[in-house]
Amino acid sequence: MRKILSAMVLIAFLFTLSACVDKNAQNEEPANNEETNVVESNTSTEDSETEKPADADDSDENLSNSSEVVIDYGKSDVFSKEDMDEAINIINGKFAKWRDCDVHSIRFGGDDKNIEDNVEWANDCIQGQNFTEVMEFETDFHSPTEVSGEWGDSDTEYDDYQWWFARPEDGKWQLFYWSY
Repeated sequence: MRKILSAMVLIAFLFTLSACVDKNAQNEEPANNEETNVVESNTSTEDSETEKPADADDSDENLSNSSEVVIDYGKSDVFSKEDMDEAINIINGKFAKWRDCDVHSIRFGGDDKNIEDNVEWANDCIQGQNFTEVMEFETDFHSPTEVSGEWGDSDTEYDDYQWWFARPEDGKWQLFYWSY
């Protein structure tokens, strides 16, 4: 019985470890590829952000192989649009490296993800950071038709793919987990 419990603890530890991001890969800079039209939306009518036109020249979005990406900032009483844009730029950088993905949308997961359990999870994933806040986004995208090493399923729709970020007080957002 003791061996079974030890094995279960080891499996749980390895699962948690595998769910965490390699610290060296979390702050990759976005690659500069094709121009992308970005459509921003806000699901709330109260205190909504001004929508940026789809043909805005100042867009720094470079989502690989996508002609139009809907960004939904939702409504937040905790995070600013600038906070969200910092995280979205990191997502953008990941997709820029995942060639031939067709990104459909990026959505803010809501203030309710910023809870103590999730902050603790982030601190477990990346030791020594003392994270105080957590933010989550979800994306919908289509995987490449020809897969390389990072893909399990080619030519597949991915819905509600999660991106988890954390930051220490007065620090920058860091991607600590992405998957289902």
